[in-house]
Amino acid sequence: MSNAADAGVCAIIAKPAAFDHQSVTLQGSVSALKETTSRRGNDYATFKLQDPSGCGAVTIFTCGHPSLSNGDQVRVEGVFETEHRQGNYTFYNEVKGPAPATRWPYNSAAQSIIHSQSGGTGLFLKTLLVAFIFVTASSVEALAWGYDAHRVVAEIAEQFLEPETARQVRALLAIENVATLAEVSTWADEIRSQRPETRPWHYVNIPVQPPAGTPDGYDAARDCPQDDCVVPKIEEFGGVLADRQAPERQRLEALKYLVHFVADVHQPLHASDNHDRGGNNVQVIFMGYPTNMHAVWDSGILAPAMKGDERGYALKLEREITPAEREQWSQGDPVSWANESHRIAADAIYGELPHSGLLPDSYQTKALPVVNKQLERAGVRLGYVLNAFLTSPTPHAE
Repeated sequence: MSNAADAGVCAIIAKPAAFDHQSVTLQGSVSALKETTSRRGNDYATFKLQDPSGCGAVTIFTCGHPSLSNGDQVRVEGVFETEHRQGNYTFYNEVKGPAPATRWPYNSAAQSIIHSQSGGTGLFLKTLLVAFIFVTASSVEALAWGYDAHRVVAEIAEQFLEPETARQVRALLAIENVATLAEVSTWADEIRSQRPETRPWHYVNIPVQPPAGTPDGYDAARDCPQDDCVVPKIEEFGGVLADRQAPERQRLEALKYLVHFVADVHQPLHASDNHDRGGNNVQVIFMGYPTNMHAVWDSGILAPAMKGDERGYALKLEREITPAEREQWSQGDPVSWANESHRIAADAIYGELPHSGLLPDSYQTKALPVVNKQLERAGVRLGYVLNAFLTSPTPHAE
């Protein structure tokens, strides 16, 4: 169709300025596909375009309802602009495709053209040709767990809410016209650029090799000065959520932070550091793609198994949780959860890291059960803390 450079999701995320006003091709798998019709009757769709390496994802907005499904392999072509002004509006990180009035009308089947990758052997790649595609890129460093993993944790947690907890959660979510915890599970990542002071709240840097004479696990004075990390923030926002006298929007925001941070503390590389920014500086080759260890554990391990269906995957994991596991996991506190994640990082990640950086073909298969178990634990514990903060008697209880 064009001479677009195969920039890739990873490259756009890492250095958007390098591709300003350049023809690009972004390729990856579709997840979280949502098709909507506006109040004016205009169809549009959004979805996550996940890079195969697990380095991250971009959000695609397209006019019309393209012929796509979760799990599809999609190629998006167009001209990338870091900033585009139109009337009184400014759009950032936008990929512009062909104009709709010429070659690719919104209501035309030509929006989605299927090309065979393998000479007709049945493996297909869809090229999305639309009027405007807005790409919201977020760096791997800005995420703890990927988009899908956060939704999985939220979906699991909802299965363990007490009826009164569920009622209060629904009432708070209704303030923003949303219905599920999954819909707000990535909000804390999405607002980080607007609230840079929240960046340290997503992790805690417990050293893999602690200085002599200091604890092997979490040490508040060493790892979380000024209470500016994920461990105390869970308790802080839990207190706000439990306060029935607090403004409702403040309690809703606390709920959204809790949903996100309880998941974050279960990502092993968000509770560990080896002078490498939680694995962000550890360059590896995973499934044939160059990436970093943090990205692998954020989404690279999980994405091939989930295939874009986070709800189905969450319900599968929930069914695998035994009553004994639920009882065991519904204990402890953010400190013990952080220490648990830290031990996993030290043993299963840093302890298994090859010197060459080339992860073996079996790495994803071996690591997936560890990821699944952490998602299950996070889901059970999120349900546990929400039940505790919303149904247990408090000084501010109604």
